[in-house]
Amino acid sequence: MELKMLLEPIYESDFLNCSYGFRPGRRTMDAVSQLWTYIQRATKFYWIIEGDIRGCFDTISHHKLMGLLKHRVGDRDILDLVWMFLKAGVMEEDAVRDSEMGTPQGGIFSPLLANVYLHEMDRFWWEQYGCLSPHQTERRRRNGEGNVRLLRYADDFVLLWNGTKQGAQALKERFATFLQDELHLELSAEKTLVTHADEGFDFLGFHARRCNDYGKPVLIIRPSPKSVERFKERVRGLTDRAMLTWDAESLVTHLNLYLKGWGYYYRYCSISKLAASLDRFVWGRVLYWLCRKHRRGPRDIWRQYVRCVGGRKVIAVPRAEGGRLPVAFVHDIRVQRYLRFRRIPHPYLVVGSQPGQP
Repeated sequence: MELKMLLEPIYESDFLNCSYGFRPGRRTMDAVSQLWTYIQRATKFYWIIEGDIRGCFDTISHHKLMGLLKHRVGDRDILDLVWMFLKAGVMEEDAVRDSEMGTPQGGIFSPLLANVYLHEMDRFWWEQYGCLSPHQTERRRRNGEGNVRLLRYADDFVLLWNGTKQGAQALKERFATFLQDELHLELSAEKTLVTHADEGFDFLGFHARRCNDYGKPVLIIRPSPKSVERFKERVRGLTDRAMLTWDAESLVTHLNLYLKGWGYYYRYCSISKLAASLDRFVWGRVLYWLCRKHRRGPRDIWRQYVRCVGGRKVIAVPRAEGGRLPVAFVHDIRVQRYLRFRRIPHPYLVVGSQPGQP
């Protein structure tokens, strides 16, 4: 923890705005919301390279990482502590296994080290494409060359390209070569895809696709199919026969916490239609669990637990202290427009000390 407190303010001054993962004052939606900015008619970033680094956290080179740290940190004691942290090993079946590469999984300091390592990829993008002036980017477009935008959340990243498909393929190979030669990391050939925005792609648990649902081409962002399947698996787990030892109030309490958490995470994207189908799924699972719990038929369970509240039917279980606890509706969570900072402020500088800040 102390190492993180020492090094994070230093590297927050170096990290680029294209990086969002495990940084103070930044979250998933800051990265996802940029897709609405770039994938539109004015900018035409329609080709997407979905970056997938094979075993990133497990294959980080210790010597390369220490070399990068030495460029910015001069205190030998701090560098020695980082080295001991990397070489501490991992527990496997009551035995310690030496770690020759990678950062310890689950450590509070590991995400910062991964960001320091992958910052080199951010710098490569910035020096080649990101630092171009508006005049230079416009000239590239007139000459038939594309421009690139990078969005990275830890080891998950996408490259947005507004040139041709062949140019996107070449860009993918260029980044793969850089990662292999400079950082000793490998892009997964099976999972690193070149996709058009009209076909759709997944990023950070969201699925983005450009379509004509509203009469004109717009980018629609929804929960990804994998996220929906994980939602259903979680609900199935909570309403499994192994949970029949719970009382109905405990089940609904735990279920509501998960439903509200999932819904609030995705409340900034298009979930209205999906939420209605998920609510039907939850109803079916809860009624199934109650039937198994009481060993009674669906009609009896319906009469006992379904109530009409505010003009609609809800499943409501009795509370121990009196009254009833209804099962939450994902559909009740209001979809909002995500309002983000035009420029995310530096978390370790006084507000107003940066140019362009109030």
